[in-house]
Amino acid sequence: MEWLQKDRWASMSKKQIQTLLVIFVVLVAGILIRHKQAHRGVVTEDFSALSFAFDETRAAKVVFAKSQTPEFTLVKESSGWVLPELWNAKAADEKIKTLLSGLASVRGELRADDETLLGDFGISDESALGIQIFDAQGAVLADLKVGSQRAGSNSIFIRRSANTAVYYADLDLFRQLGLYGKEITAALEPRLWADLEPLDLTASNIRSIEVLRPMDGALVQAGHVSKTDSDKPEWKFENSYEGFKIDPQQVEAYVRAIANIRASTVVDPAGAYGFETPALEIKIGLAEKTVAVIFGQENSDQKTRMMQVEGDPLIYEVSKFTYQDVWADDSRFFQKGYPGLDHGAVEKISLMQQGKTKVIDTADQTAFNSIQGVLQGLSYEGLLLTDREKKKARSPGLDSVTLQFKDGESSVLDIGESFEGSQAKDTRFAAQVRGSGVLFSISESDYKALFEAMAVDDSALPPAETNTSQPASNKAE
Repeated sequence: MEWLQKDRWASMSKKQIQTLLVIFVVLVAGILIRHKQAHRGVVTEDFSALSFAFDETRAAKVVFAKSQTPEFTLVKESSGWVLPELWNAKAADEKIKTLLSGLASVRGELRADDETLLGDFGISDESALGIQIFDAQGAVLADLKVGSQRAGSNSIFIRRSANTAVYYADLDLFRQLGLYGKEITAALEPRLWADLEPLDLTASNIRSIEVLRPMDGALVQAGHVSKTDSDKPEWKFENSYEGFKIDPQQVEAYVRAIANIRASTVVDPAGAYGFETPALEIKIGLAEKTVAVIFGQENSDQKTRMMQVEGDPLIYEVSKFTYQDVWADDSRFFQKGYPGLDHGAVEKISLMQQGKTKVIDTADQTAFNSIQGVLQGLSYEGLLLTDREKKKARSPGLDSVTLQFKDGESSVLDIGESFEGSQAKDTRFAAQVRGSGVLFSISESDYKALFEAMAVDDSALPPAETNTSQPASNKAE
């Protein structure tokens, strides 16, 4: 019985094997038939990669086209890449290098190969973005079509113009072109490829800065600083400001702002932009030459104005904030703080406002420390340079702060009329350190903080007998 049982199991196993073989053959036949019936052009998964490689170092011209119509061109000249549609503005070399390197190294995974399916990928001749790359002799290095439908957040559909095989590729080309969203709808903008840093300067190479501003119909010097010729160069004023020290960190910050000026676009050089009556001119001294930057009048949008670098035919548009960042005079480089404070220990402070006076000494520690704190952090909003501004200064001041030092010496901050600042549209007060001849302005907030003690105490003395206040001269008394 035992041998009979074993033979039965062996017999059943053979039948099972035969059955499985039949099923397997049927399945394979079905798959083959289905494959033959499937659309020959659709490839659901094919990981054989195709390279679009070309010699990027030979590239001399790139043409972008939409719907087979050229949008803009990049051309390589002896001086570098330029944008013919943007008045031959200099192009950003690094951005072009990134584009060419990306296209030359991208590898694609096959997704379809049928002309009737090109529209599904937005990659037909009528809907695709065309990119043609030529060498200096006009030979085609690459002729590609990119699908107008985004393949993924950082990927594209791409094909060679000469055939219908569509590939999926990891390349964030949409972002490089300044296109956002699921498909290419916006026009391509040449300005996004422009080099919008027209000065091409290194801050450490700048040896001097001279600022010229319009005053009474002419450009006159408003600021002038330079580096000393020594083993350890230091910044110094070219003009004399008695008692005021230069702040090298402020100068360095300004120099960096100048070196890194960035425009928003390039505009038609044939336009009129107010350069005949400049709003500001900055002369930048280098070891081998001087570069002049000229700013025109504010545009009608009140947000931008034009800028030109002397000797450069291009005209650049800059923002209001860029312009305000480089608007300056020598007071921008003053060390913060009232210059008389370094004379010695202050014994008492006399406030005179609107004809009333009040003397504060260390007995009133709160008020005394408050005023000293304001003076220690006093900032200068600008020099008084125009005749209109100078007339607002007074000596003796309409208001004043007098510091009495323990050694018997004194220093007086004379404050004249208030006026609206030309740039920040804020209220300022004309002021000077009596006898220095340096006329400047202080902020409304500093002015109020200096005289806060007058407002909280009505025990101020009656008007002091002083000489009639006179407009300040520009000479030391």
